[in-house]
Amino acid sequence: MTAPTAAGDAQGCDEAIWQRLLARQPIAGEALRYGVITTGIFCRIGCPSPAPRRDNLRLFADCHAARAAGMRACRRCHPEQSEKPDRPQAVEQTRHPVRATPGAPTMPELNASHSCASTAASSIPADAASAPASPWPLAVCRQLEQAVAAGEPTPTLASLAAEHGISASHLQRRFTTLLGLSPSEYSAGLRQMQFHALLEEGHGVTEAIITAGYRSSSRAYARRGGITPSARRSGGQGEDLLALHWPCRFGIPEQSCWLSAGLSARGVVVIQLSDSREAGQQALEARLPKANWQQMEADEQDGNTHAASRLLHASLGARLLALCEQPETSHALLLELPLDVRGTAFQLSVWQQLNATVSGDTLTYRQLAEALERPTASRAVANACGANPLALLTPCHRVVRGDGGLGGYRWGVPLKQARLAQESGTRRE
Repeated sequence: MTAPTAAGDAQGCDEAIWQRLLARQPIAGEALRYGVITTGIFCRIGCPSPAPRRDNLRLFADCHAARAAGMRACRRCHPEQSEKPDRPQAVEQTRHPVRATPGAPTMPELNASHSCASTAASSIPADAASAPASPWPLAVCRQLEQAVAAGEPTPTLASLAAEHGISASHLQRRFTTLLGLSPSEYSAGLRQMQFHALLEEGHGVTEAIITAGYRSSSRAYARRGGITPSARRSGGQGEDLLALHWPCRFGIPEQSCWLSAGLSARGVVVIQLSDSREAGQQALEARLPKANWQQMEADEQDGNTHAASRLLHASLGARLLALCEQPETSHALLLELPLDVRGTAFQLSVWQQLNATVSGDTLTYRQLAEALERPTASRAVANACGANPLALLTPCHRVVRGDGGLGGYRWGVPLKQARLAQESGTRRE
């Protein structure tokens, strides 16, 4: 067996390895991994995913070498997890369908054009594997994302409903109401975005159609994307900021509000809380008054709405609404969401320290300053908390006054009190 180089070697794939890969036969105790350059995903030998073309194959000595080459871990064979002969990977995946998988791409890579912003995919490091389970809409999103990334058929509505213990009609209705897309539309959008990304990377149209998992070229040329493959390859026409809005509550019936997010091409720039959708839009515009804001609502279904916007609305909405209901998911979402946070070096250090706090705990402004080794900077720390652009996600609401009072909160003291009550478990529905 020819040893692969650390950087990945196509020539290192001898016939024995290739035949094992085609037969999906694992090599027990072997650290060898293979990557597919067209998808950027690496797998263990024996992965049940469809075998790649041999000229698109690269071998790596281990997971670290694959990571160093910019590869992401397969969500189907979990190449970074230790082998468990007594429990097949498929069983593990079925038992824990919503657990964040190490290295797994969870947000779809959206390459929007014209008036829509795009966001890059992000992967979850190994320490996110212990993330708590999320509400079922987010779980369904992740299952659909996983199927597309692995080249599998889209899970049926009946199978998704059975796995989550709800009826198919309820899943279809609630998923569509919450996120603006049906499960099948969400899956189709993911596949379309994968197809577009391959075109923009310079792959030929035929190769992109095959790699994206389309059974025919007519499906790839469908109107869903709103733009022809040749136009997609030429690139977008510029970058705007996209405004997204969702009604939400903190798991407390009487405390509801609106969640608004602003996105750039690199990720989430700002998250705002407000009393209404209109107030949320005003808050976004006040935060970045010179931006060219484009709006996208969940109920927009007309043919002029770009598929990337609707897909992004559904994917991001599932995650942020899960954050509203389950504060403990914030650490996992910080690793999962692509972020484009803007601030001074000091502000960024304060926000990073806030992200290390635990749901249910509070600290004073002075304690936060001391944690930053700036014990005399309590006022500057308070100002940085007030400038926090990511409501709920970066938990500035956990900082209180030294006398035990709640102190101020950019989005209103009642919302701060409600969130702290939710995190501490003192109030329940």
